[in-house]
Amino acid sequence: MAEPEASIGRTPPPCVVPPYEKSPRVLFVAHEASRTGAPMMFLHFLRWLKANTDLDFEILLLAGGPLTSEFEAVAPVRLVEALGQGPRSYLEAGLARAGLANLGDRLKVSRSRRAVADLCGFDALYLNSTTSALALRILPEIPPLVLSHIHELDAAFRYWFPESQRSAMLDQTDRFVACAESVAVNLIGGWRVPSSKVSCHHEFIPHPQPPPGGAARARAELGIPATASIVGGAGSVIWRKGPDLFIQMANDICRNRPDLDLHFVWVGAPSLERTPVEFDLAKMGLADRVHFVGEVDRPDDLFSAFDVFALTSREDPFPLVMLETAAIGVPIVSFANGGVSELAGSALPSERRAIVVDYLDVAALGEAVVDLCENEGERLALGRRGQRRVLEHHVVDVGAADLYRELRSALDGGPVVRPVATPTRRVHPVAPPTPDHLVTDLTSAQTVPSPTDPATALRREDLEPGRRPYK
Repeated sequence: MAEPEASIGRTPPPCVVPPYEKSPRVLFVAHEASRTGAPMMFLHFLRWLKANTDLDFEILLLAGGPLTSEFEAVAPVRLVEALGQGPRSYLEAGLARAGLANLGDRLKVSRSRRAVADLCGFDALYLNSTTSALALRILPEIPPLVLSHIHELDAAFRYWFPESQRSAMLDQTDRFVACAESVAVNLIGGWRVPSSKVSCHHEFIPHPQPPPGGAARARAELGIPATASIVGGAGSVIWRKGPDLFIQMANDICRNRPDLDLHFVWVGAPSLERTPVEFDLAKMGLADRVHFVGEVDRPDDLFSAFDVFALTSREDPFPLVMLETAAIGVPIVSFANGGVSELAGSALPSERRAIVVDYLDVAALGEAVVDLCENEGERLALGRRGQRRVLEHHVVDVGAADLYRELRSALDGGPVVRPVATPTRRVHPVAPPTPDHLVTDLTSAQTVPSPTDPATALRREDLEPGRRPYK
């Protein structure tokens, strides 16, 4: 596997921002401390802030996880198991399953408010991911500036995000940061967020440092011969990440090309959804060719062993694992599922930085994998083009500096740093349109209903006495 090219990359311009009489205080909120995309990128950003700025900030975690201690090493952390798995959380979730969802929600909010009652006096609130919007309901006061960093496309934003919290975020956010152009398009065209409030800042990663001999160690631990090609996949073993599609692809390839010595390795935390995947694997007779290795602290060894990375997500805005594998020269193949098209760029074979096939076309994805495994020259060239793009645009020193300028511009009352063109049509490929949500043309003079429900939206008059409104 190709090592990162040391000469690739660009030096970011210095962060020139107006001086403050005092350093502004910012409360950063993460929904959890898991080893998943949004928390990982957030941790990279906060580390950069600590090392390169005088920003005064604290961190609120709404659930713990394996990265908790790493957040604590950056800044003071307040951990509230509002979304976690503590005893009280199980009780509140049980009430919801018993048909007492409102009671469970009130208990959760009341418990969480007591835990953060002293978090006051901040100049800005920075919500990382939509689920972090719960902070708007539990903090004793809402700072004068609210920024929401959106890492979700429509399926997550619509179906897995409580309506009350979604309404609160849409109503109270002063500035949205989208992790990909597709996310910005969904906010503007799907949820009628003014384009003047939306900027796009792609995700970023640290500069890769593949460990020497890592690929050989990974192969040895999995019992994969040095002569075999490895197709990688990654993500939590959940529907959205498509582990079932990954094994369907593996099955198609093994059935149609039994002459190829291929192994398939999936990296990511297991879940209850792993059981049906393992059932299918056993029925397919692929247990010795497909390896689910679970969550690992440092996946660099495994990534450096990949010959091709197959992104099988049904929806993924701009996944970090796509950047992490591309950064070490691993070529990417993917469904058209979100931000991967932005990384791929041109569709011309000689210029593209990733191969994107039609949504859920498993056969086409498998054909692309086989073509790369059989054509070393194209595989290496595609990997180098993707690598160059990531190391020039999507590493921490570049991306975090740009994101910091966005934050300081917001604190100064300036315009968005990276404006996004207003889309003329809404794109919701998953959700069937309903009269309350249909927004087809933002340039039309026709009055269209808001996607938020006025009956459930959080209004200023709904705030409890003593809680300062956001404006």
